[in-house]
Amino acid sequence: MKFTQIAKSSRPRLWIGICVALAAGPTGAAMEPDTLDTPLRVADAGPLVQIDPARQLQAGNAAYARKEYTEALRIFRNIAVLGVPEAHYRLGIMYAEGLGTRKSERQAEYWLKLASRKNYPGAASALGKLRTSSPDS
Repeated sequence: MKFTQIAKSSRPRLWIGICVALAAGPTGAAMEPDTLDTPLRVADAGPLVQIDPARQLQAGNAAYARKEYTEALRIFRNIAVLGVPEAHYRLGIMYAEGLGTRKSERQAEYWLKLASRKNYPGAASALGKLRTSSPDS
């Protein structure tokens, strides 16, 4: 049996095992309902990291201003998954211009659409400019 066949056949069992482990909590005993709101600890490494989108947005904008585009792109991606419209807009612009990544009109359109749907200022016009400058149009 090939490794990929083994991996595919064991995926459901793996997810079940992970869910059982998470439900058991850090000590292995079932978690009581009143402890569910306390932060989990991983091997006593401290509480899980909480992301402050506003602070991360400031850090991303600062990296962008310093022309550290790769770092800015990483930060904006991390907070874009949280639904932050400014991060969507910034990613769209960075993909459209190829800043910190390869130029990708497809990615630019994706991120600018998300920002536009949330009525982020300038997103709709940037999306329009992208579509008119595209060789497909």
